[in-house]
Amino acid sequence: MNHRFAYCLCPSYRKFTCLQTAMWLFQNQTYPYKRMYILEDSGLVEHTRIGDIIVISTEKRFRNLPLKYQYLIDILKPELEPDDAIIVWDDDDIYLEDFIERHMKVLEKFPVSAPSRSFIYYACALGYTGGFSGHGAMAFRAECLEKVPGWPITDIVEFDQLFVAELKKNFEFGDPCELGPPNFIYRWTLGVSGYHLSALGSGNVYRKLDEVLGPKNGIARKLKPVPDSAAIGLIEMAKVMIEEDRKAKERQYLSD
Repeated sequence: MNHRFAYCLCPSYRKFTCLQTAMWLFQNQTYPYKRMYILEDSGLVEHTRIGDIIVISTEKRFRNLPLKYQYLIDILKPELEPDDAIIVWDDDDIYLEDFIERHMKVLEKFPVSAPSRSFIYYACALGYTGGFSGHGAMAFRAECLEKVPGWPITDIVEFDQLFVAELKKNFEFGDPCELGPPNFIYRWTLGVSGYHLSALGSGNVYRKLDEVLGPKNGIARKLKPVPDSAAIGLIEMAKVMIEEDRKAKERQYLSD
């Protein structure tokens, strides 16, 4: 029996704590048929494979994120089946345990799965947000690449919105929030905003991470799936908010 696979693409650069958390979150997913490809272009991590996690390390700095996505997609193409899923796994966001499983259920009926509601962590507060949450919150079938080959290879900030717009022109979207509460946390804080800025391209707005983190020290690190304390705290906060929402809806139902 062939199983529908979820292929998670994780581009990263010198974000070792965040990246190890991303690996840990991936390992904790309830969906069993999955694989994660990490592309780390600082040259400071070791090539490795840990279960379903493959780390590709290179010293060649990619100019922008679309090029990193395309590189990983090109690696996957020979083994992709049309109903397999492509998921961007952002290294600084938080994914609850059923994130992949819920997307895979939506992708049984729809080519693209995008949540109508997510969590956002900003200014030391966790809240809800609606609408577009970025590529890290969505998933799409591999067959979509036949019409929309991937993210546009551009240095402008809006590469993500351009890709989503092309998907919307060609495919119908489903909503995993119809199956349950939000399970994705968009993490935008002072601690990671410098990393987000590194994705803006190679033009005048580009801010190299070396300017944020200082010079490379030349030490190759062996990554392992380990959560940072901030991620654990955010997961606990999100689950408390989900439970509070459930109780509020229950009270509303009983009062009606």
